[in-house]
Amino acid sequence: MATLSVCVIAFNEEHNMKGCLESVKWADEIIVLDSGSTDKTCEIARQYTELVEVVDWPGYGVQKQRSVDRATCDWVLSLDADERVSEQLKKAIQEVLVQSEYDAYGVDWPLVFNDRVLRSTVSSKGRLCFFRRGKASFSSDKVHEKFNCTGKVGYIKAPLYHYSFRDSMHMVEKLQHTAEVAKIRCDRNVKSSVSKAVFRAILMFLKFYILKGGIFERKEGFIMAMYFSTCYYYMFLHVMFLNQQKNVKGS
Repeated sequence: MATLSVCVIAFNEEHNMKGCLESVKWADEIIVLDSGSTDKTCEIARQYTELVEVVDWPGYGVQKQRSVDRATCDWVLSLDADERVSEQLKKAIQEVLVQSEYDAYGVDWPLVFNDRVLRSTVSSKGRLCFFRRGKASFSSDKVHEKFNCTGKVGYIKAPLYHYSFRDSMHMVEKLQHTAEVAKIRCDRNVKSSVSKAVFRAILMFLKFYILKGGIFERKEGFIMAMYFSTCYYYMFLHVMFLNQQKNVKGS
């Protein structure tokens, strides 16, 4: 059977680290790259592996690739510390390690909020994070990094649970990431306006709440649809202001 390296990136994730590493303790190798945590993240990680290293933070894409570059096994599972491998996914991965016709796999990636698994947050493309070492890599984007594979890509219909939010205040903090995404879009010459920001926000709400079934996930489904809608509103609004600043400097 082929071997598996699990590569985890983390920063101040003491509330998630045990759950994450407990779900993959069966792997042949666990590598944790920490970007300077001030809590007990590293202390908890060292209970599961000796391969814990503290490095600088260059952004998600570069950091994930750094962790992958340190892997030595046949296959790699790349995780954030707020993700947990389900029993179904564990069994599916172990079957792939025995025999596989693909070089990389996408997996179901439902968000878990207020102890409810939200199927409305699962992308049709899945979360691409499990691959044969040497057959895939991550782009250098600071956020929303791209997954590049040189081989055949398959799909595993089993959940990798995503515990993205600790509480409501953490949700507010994460809204700040929309500024980073807006900067990337502005650099790519994406245009925006107030009307576009409102329109995209409404579309995003309808997508998650109606089309993807968030309406059937009680209050948690409504809250997450509103959250994604708000993210898109602020992101496109920020793109508009960045473009205005760029135009002023260029004039």
